[in-house]
Amino acid sequence: MLKEQMNHGIRVSAALALRHIPELSGRWQVAGLVNRHFAPISQTLCTACVRMRMGHEMLVDLRSDTESRAYYLGDFDTEDIRSALRLIRADSTVLDVGANIGFWSIPLARHLTGKGCLHAFEPVPSNCNRLAENVRRNSLESTIHIHQSGLSDQNRSLQISLREDFANGSETGNAAIVIDSDDLRFRCAEIRVNRLDDLFDSLGASSIDFTKADIEGHEPKFLLGALDIVHRFRPILYLEINRSYYERQSSDPLAAFEDWLSVNSYRAALRKKGKWRLDAVRNCKPLDNVFFLPSEIGIECVSSLNC
Repeated sequence: MLKEQMNHGIRVSAALALRHIPELSGRWQVAGLVNRHFAPISQTLCTACVRMRMGHEMLVDLRSDTESRAYYLGDFDTEDIRSALRLIRADSTVLDVGANIGFWSIPLARHLTGKGCLHAFEPVPSNCNRLAENVRRNSLESTIHIHQSGLSDQNRSLQISLREDFANGSETGNAAIVIDSDDLRFRCAEIRVNRLDDLFDSLGASSIDFTKADIEGHEPKFLLGALDIVHRFRPILYLEINRSYYERQSSDPLAAFEDWLSVNSYRAALRKKGKWRLDAVRNCKPLDNVFFLPSEIGIECVSSLNC
């Protein structure tokens, strides 16, 4: 009991200190070291609430690497979220594909008022439950609509790999559609995926204005299942391109995305030295976040991103 109390006190003190120092390199490593050496012993203390730098609250699991670092730093994609908010009107309809526990859903939804709404797609049941809890914690029940499913190029069931966070004992965390035997090292679960084109009418939305998708190498299949939506509404897209997942699929993601951009008349915007600029998607880093902008508003959007 005494050791647990001491560990808890150190975690709280470290979090308070790290959240209030400048965003210097190395803070992530310090957070990881503190969490490893002073990890919760009691199961009941594995979850903790953090007020993020953008003002919202998140309930996180300290056994998850990503969530624990968010707890200590109060950060998760903060600068990219702020950039995205410059492109989203208060009355926009927004999709969060791969919503996890709400790190993007919550701050985006807080920006929406009146007719604005956000549809969060998260297929992992425990992540979905924590997402719902974080939605309630931030009083966003009327703005965020949760769908316990994924988005893909077909309507079917798939296996999803509950990866490192779950293997470390976390109730929530990172998951990825099974690609090969490497994914089978982890516990897997069956999930439901659907084509956005097929379920759009059931959302009760008149358009889609902005979509964030972070689904561990499954982004091209999501885009294939959303071609009609892209043609009809020309939404702004924000994607994570994680090359390691594509390499395991023996595919060239940059070539696939270049073709998609050309066929659909979109342009990529990458962050270089702190500024967003229109650039070839081939200039992405191995793990990079990219805006796909309709060509007709690409220059205008980049100007807004850099305001």
